[in-house]
Amino acid sequence: MTKEEMQNKVAKVLCGKEESITCDYCYENFRNEICKNSKQCRISEKSKNQLEYVLSPLNKNIYLEACPGSGKTEVVGMKAAYEFNLLTKNSNSGIAVLTFTNEATNVIKDRVGEFGNQTTKYPNYIGTLSSFIHKYIAQPFGYKVKGYESTSRDASFRIIDSDLNINLNPWLKKYKCSVTYFTETNTILPVCANQISYDHREKDYFIKQYNNYIYFKEYYHSIPFQNWVKKIREEQNEHWKYKYNYCKSLLDGDKEKFFKAGYANFNDMNNIAFEVLSSSGELAERLSKKFTNIIIDECQDLSWIELQILSILKEKGTNLHFIGDINQSIFEFKKNDPKDIIQFTQDFEKIELNDNFRSCQPIVNFSNILIGLNKDIKGCEINKLNEYSLMYLEYNKKPEELLHKYNQILEKFKINKSKSVIIVKQNTLKEQLEKTTSRNEKHLLLNGIQLWNNGNTQQKQKALIYAGKQISKWFGGGKTKDSYFCPIKITSVFRWRLFLKDILNDCNENHKLTNYNRIEREWYKDARAEIPNIIKRRYNNLKQYDEIKNRNFDEIFKGSSWLKAVNADAPIIIRKEDYLNNNFKVMTIHGSKGCTFDSTLVISSSTKKSQDGYWKDWLCGDEEGKRLGYVASTRAKYLLIWGVPKLSQDDEEIIKKLGFIDGNKVITD
Repeated sequence: MTKEEMQNKVAKVLCGKEESITCDYCYENFRNEICKNSKQCRISEKSKNQLEYVLSPLNKNIYLEACPGSGKTEVVGMKAAYEFNLLTKNSNSGIAVLTFTNEATNVIKDRVGEFGNQTTKYPNYIGTLSSFIHKYIAQPFGYKVKGYESTSRDASFRIIDSDLNINLNPWLKKYKCSVTYFTETNTILPVCANQISYDHREKDYFIKQYNNYIYFKEYYHSIPFQNWVKKIREEQNEHWKYKYNYCKSLLDGDKEKFFKAGYANFNDMNNIAFEVLSSSGELAERLSKKFTNIIIDECQDLSWIELQILSILKEKGTNLHFIGDINQSIFEFKKNDPKDIIQFTQDFEKIELNDNFRSCQPIVNFSNILIGLNKDIKGCEINKLNEYSLMYLEYNKKPEELLHKYNQILEKFKINKSKSVIIVKQNTLKEQLEKTTSRNEKHLLLNGIQLWNNGNTQQKQKALIYAGKQISKWFGGGKTKDSYFCPIKITSVFRWRLFLKDILNDCNENHKLTNYNRIEREWYKDARAEIPNIIKRRYNNLKQYDEIKNRNFDEIFKGSSWLKAVNADAPIIIRKEDYLNNNFKVMTIHGSKGCTFDSTLVISSSTKKSQDGYWKDWLCGDEEGKRLGYVASTRAKYLLIWGVPKLSQDDEEIIKKLGFIDGNKVITD
């Protein structure tokens, strides 16, 4: 089939174009809803390979291997709209289009709406993979495999973040594990059931402490734990106790208690879904008939357990379309392994998208070198800066030194600052550049009030998180950052968010709480007097969603310990609107996935100690390190800058051979 024939076939379904006229003639003379805001026909502008996927059969398993900037999201939206339009009105079987973030879900919904004026009409579904698993498998049927006996008609699990701290959430003490965690310095840390998850692949639990994961088998043989085992055996004179299988059985019991109370963490929900489908072939068959086709965007982010869930549905008849790029698999914390995707899709029909519409050729060429990609990827964006497309900037002591230099380069080349971004590996470096240090975490509500008033959407979001983290402590402890730390007993995250918004609005209308030109002690004294009344007043709109009736706020706000200054005589740090130095947006590499910017400054950590955050890790580190460098370096259209610590002569030669030029010389020229 020629490209023109493909265009006509797609256009006939999506916009009803007559076969006797071309797509371009249709655009010039009729300009329908799909193309009205486009500079050309949105169907004819697609490449032959893109159209090949849109027309690919649903009764086959297909892997669309898409390079960065290949327009895959647009193609997924067009494919979904095309297939939705072909479904018969009385069909009870539909298509699920799944991705991994709410933002990506909204983009796909928008595309489907643009191409077909349809989004999630029955029997189709567009959403995150997690929401699909929760909605159709884990929540409605999980209680059967986990023994959860709800006292109400709702037998769904409450999701508890594995980061939730027992000290800030005393209710978790009830689910404290029988196994204690010892750090390398022999500090004793409690482990709660929300911090442990079972790995079906490894047949072992793993424990999460802060941002670290450790398998129990490895931890069991560690010196600190074995010293503890030896001590317990001697004290109890029972030398058989605390063997590995015995300890693992203790964790089984701790987790079972957690499940029976109706709680689970995010990892648990995938396990529950896997166990539900494994134990009920009938349910798996019903679900595969309900969704005869599942399209997975960003398939490289699939974990092993998620692949097992999809495998069961595939065996029952669901056809799978995987869209993604294994070279952008950077979610190691999900225990992703690109080899799993390769093996899973080995019998899939493959279509490739090798045109990068995001970046110019020098950026594409360098990015391919990073991961040793030999494919001929075409950079379709204009090469505006020629030899200046790749630069490096050095810093001596602190990465903050680069901000002014970056600003100078953007001004020199007339690149829009609002379309530029700084990308880093670690959240700590991100916060350092944003001037949000760990000390500021101790002023959660104060910072939240200041950030709420600056009119910046990004900072209002952070203000809600700060306020939620602080206020949830007075409600008995919150759940997750994504839910603004909504307390366990508050049944609506949406209402909790409105509650926080109202409080922040009221605080910003209170002249005492917006007086920052004083020392901490004075502000906190006024805050203890004003905030309880604000919370009590706004709680009237929330209390119907609170499972605890007649909350005693007078008891909560008694004394001064509930809200104290950190350094009483220190002046308040004023969080100005331009506190993001030079107004640059700062993102992590993980957060930048799927994004496009005119220019990016990718900043390396200062030492090799940072796991995969040092520039040499992106060049010659492990596979995960190279993929991180690849993702970070493929976000830019015209200008990619690497920010690196002061280079040795040998390192300078390495980076110049890759095509980078010294940005400092560009500034001074």
